[in-house]
Amino acid sequence: MEAEHWVLTLTLEDVGISGATANRPGFQRLRQAVIAHEIDVIVVYNTDRISRDLADFLNFLELLKKHSVRLVSVTQKLDFTGAMGEFHTIVQAAMQQFERKRTVERTRDTMMERALKGMFNGGHPPLGYKVASNALVEDGDEAKVALRIFTAAASRVPLLDIAEALDRDKVRTKVRLCKVKGSQEKVRRGGLKFRTDHLVQIIRNPVYKGCLRWSGGVHKGRHKAIVPPELWEQANRAIAKPIDDPIPVARVKDRYHHLLKGVA
Repeated sequence: MEAEHWVLTLTLEDVGISGATANRPGFQRLRQAVIAHEIDVIVVYNTDRISRDLADFLNFLELLKKHSVRLVSVTQKLDFTGAMGEFHTIVQAAMQQFERKRTVERTRDTMMERALKGMFNGGHPPLGYKVASNALVEDGDEAKVALRIFTAAASRVPLLDIAEALDRDKVRTKVRLCKVKGSQEKVRRGGLKFRTDHLVQIIRNPVYKGCLRWSGGVHKGRHKAIVPPELWEQANRAIAKPIDDPIPVARVKDRYHHLLKGVA
């Protein structure tokens, strides 16, 4: 690139946010700067950092033309003069969108293939497991808590009683370190008192009987089951809501429909 007499007035970036969306703080600030005539030239490493969505990219180009702002790419030759120049730029943006969608498809297909083979696809491991070598491995102390929950539920112990018993023993939900969107910062999540909805999520999760749920299906996993399949089924039958639930029937007879009436 030839030397230009430019003066740097604004530096913007959207760390950790995909260029597939226009809902990015840095990009929105850039739009404001264009509209307010704060800048004359935009320099990017690659146009896919403007947007990898063709419609968003074309709308942004129209905004630049309207306010006479020049777009320069460090790694690409852009030419907006004449119909052919615009055509090449649009084709280039379309190819970037195509590559993004193909990458998404390949990733989805790979993850489905892994799930069908019973392999862990990443993410936060559930209570009772930890991740080692990209696989789920039983976590001794947590696994005992999970087994305790299933055993009590299968014995028809009310979920509220199970939660209260765990609280008395100072047992808390799994602690995770989660990334803050748009930054490298991590925050601590979990470590809470068990609620009945926490227990329902655990009991309904097929991972505890050695299976993995993925894309609407349940597949045999390669990890060790914490709960025998028979115990898993018993616990799930125990927490299933009866078809002839008396609470909705009572609501029909009641002239006042109190949403929380009858809920423990």
